[in-house]
Amino acid sequence: MIAAFPACPPGQAIPCLYAMEAGSQVTRRLIVIPERCSGCRICELVCAIEHFGVNNPKKARIRAMVLYPHPVIRMPIVCLQCGEPKCAENCPTGAINRENGLVVLDEEKCVSCQQCVTSCPFGAMFVHDGVETPFKCDLCGGDPQCVKECPKGALVYQPEHVQGQAHRRVGVVAPTGPGLDPQRLRRLLLGLAADQQAHEGPLPRR
Repeated sequence: MIAAFPACPPGQAIPCLYAMEAGSQVTRRLIVIPERCSGCRICELVCAIEHFGVNNPKKARIRAMVLYPHPVIRMPIVCLQCGEPKCAENCPTGAINRENGLVVLDEEKCVSCQQCVTSCPFGAMFVHDGVETPFKCDLCGGDPQCVKECPKGALVYQPEHVQGQAHRRVGVVAPTGPGLDPQRLRRLLLGLAADQQAHEGPLPRR
């Protein structure tokens, strides 16, 4: 369980969003691989166009944070779908609930008090002067467009059960490979695991 973005080691794949596939028990997550991110912010543009039909990254439901000068940090920020979401806990009108595994905001119940914005410990709830209510990632209805358009493969949408797979491989391989840098090996395997799942495609329905 990840407490905060700064605590994540370099190359650590971060589970950011999950949703149940209709008619199955397969849970998928949107994964961020920070070391692949170039900070191009294409994900922001794609998101804004998908949801609002405008080329305006300030309306995106994902934000690529880029910090300089040293160390250079590039990190896409999206909703983590917390098990006990603070945004829902502090919403005075009950506008935020979990539906099919996703934390969603009911715009009809929302009064735009922005308690959810100040409550989110990850800054993944966004506001804009031209939008009546706060907004967050909704996974594009199960087909995240940012994943499709990310030129570096920094965003991966994969089944939840493969989480930790790379770390398990590290635990097996590292002790048998003298002279290998564990952190370098971990980053390599994280990338391989993500690439493998991307090529395998969706799992068969149960």
